[in-house]
Amino acid sequence: MYTISRFARMFGLSRSTLLYYEKIGLIDPAQRNASGYRLYGEEDKSRMERVVLYRNIGVPLERIRMYLDAPADGILPLLVTRLIAVNSEIDRLKGQQEIILGMIEAEGSLKGKKQFLAQMVAFGKKVGITESNYGKIHRVFEKTAPRAHRRLLEYLGFSAGDIEIFLEKLNEKN
Repeated sequence: MYTISRFARMFGLSRSTLLYYEKIGLIDPAQRNASGYRLYGEEDKSRMERVVLYRNIGVPLERIRMYLDAPADGILPLLVTRLIAVNSEIDRLKGQQEIILGMIEAEGSLKGKKQFLAQMVAFGKKVGITESNYGKIHRVFEKTAPRAHRRLLEYLGFSAGDIEIFLEKLNEKN
């Protein structure tokens, strides 16, 4: 049996999040001890693993109970529905990406200037881009949206030859 604090830590959740999940019916402690404290068992652990999994794939809390209560053979339609929603979101984000790249390109006064590149580097540092994850970001960008990635590199002032060299080096580290 697990106490509420230990159970919450096991899943990287706060105690208050666990209490909220209990309030909305996603989890219900197996029992309480003599002092009235919640105790969670293995069935609760299994259920919480599924709650966390569904949250990690972006299922809204209000729909998770439906996923939890679906018979084992009934989960596939729910997952396919979620996959379709994720694909729609990816399309929406790619559309935003194209608009942002267009806006960057339209800001021609900054095109190819070292000042702009320095601003981009400073902005990257503010949002957590480091030397260690810089290559990974470019690899993911190149893999998921190669045309947009190359447009950005061109906008930053890299020549076609420089871009090819950069991408070759990026792939060597892969």
